[in-house]
Amino acid sequence: MRSGSHYQRETWGRDRVRKPSPRLLFFFFYKGSDVGSIRSTDAPVFVRFFNPRIDIWSDHFEYDQHQRIAPKTDIGQVTARILGFNTENRLLERQALLDEGV
Repeated sequence: MRSGSHYQRETWGRDRVRKPSPRLLFFFFYKGSDVGSIRSTDAPVFVRFFNPRIDIWSDHFEYDQHQRIAPKTDIGQVTARILGFNTENRLLERQALLDEGV
C-alpha cells in the first residue's frame, strides 16, 4: 500500500498537495471508516456513500426551498442520513455561509 505522501506526489505532482476543504472536515467525523449503509426500506440493501471523486453532486442531491439537502437517489439518501446533512447545526452553518456570500 502506498503512503499518502507518495500517492499525492505521484497523482498531483510534488508542488501540489490536495487537502480537504475545512468545511468538509465534520463529515469525516460522522463517516469514520464506513463505505456505505443499509437503505432504510422493507428490503434492506447495502448502498455505498456518495464519492465526490466519481459521482456528480447534482445527480444525487438538490437543495429544497429551505436550503435542506434533499437526496434524489439511494446513494444520496444513505449519505445524507449518516453524515447528518440536515441536522439543526448543519442548517445553521449553511445559513451562516449563505449570509456571508460563501
